[in-house]
Amino acid sequence: MAASKGKVVRLTDANFRAEVKGFGGVCLVFFQSDRWCELCREQTLPVKGLAKDYAGKAKVCKLDARNNRRTAAQWFHINSFPTFIIFKDGRLVKRINGFSCKECLAAALDEALASNMAKPAMCQRCKKRPAKPGFLYCPDCSKVMKQEMWDAGYLQRVPKTPRGPAGSRANIRPSPADDSIHRQYEELPGEIENA
Repeated sequence: MAASKGKVVRLTDANFRAEVKGFGGVCLVFFQSDRWCELCREQTLPVKGLAKDYAGKAKVCKLDARNNRRTAAQWFHINSFPTFIIFKDGRLVKRINGFSCKECLAAALDEALASNMAKPAMCQRCKKRPAKPGFLYCPDCSKVMKQEMWDAGYLQRVPKTPRGPAGSRANIRPSPADDSIHRQYEELPGEIENA
């Protein structure tokens, strides 16, 4: 898929994965809501300008978060508008919340274009799948290793605290040690007054 040719690409829940996650380059996604967000309407012209300036270098897209809630709310937890997310080779690189000038967005795009992102490290166990970021193993191997540790007895379950009806702690009585602590603090002000 080629970079946008001077036009802003409209995204939906249906085509987001193909247009952004499957894109082998830098992609700026503008999450907006034109119906009620005044700042989003003000950002439209700078975003169109960026699409023209970065034609052939980067893809500029916009997604109406009101009509495409799965992508905006569930995947990226967009709580405020406008929000800009920059992807490189399908991976999230930078997130900018709120109003941003064209020069700031251009600087963020230039930084993403200049950065050389290394491929994710491979799993130390299976050597086939990429490891989770910050970990040595892929998610599948992590689950298998955890189960092996359970079976070997290295991990133990922590007993749950008893609960009363409907999850309340009403039937749990404090121990005598707890009562003595409370009594001790209740008696302190009287001792101070007498001293």
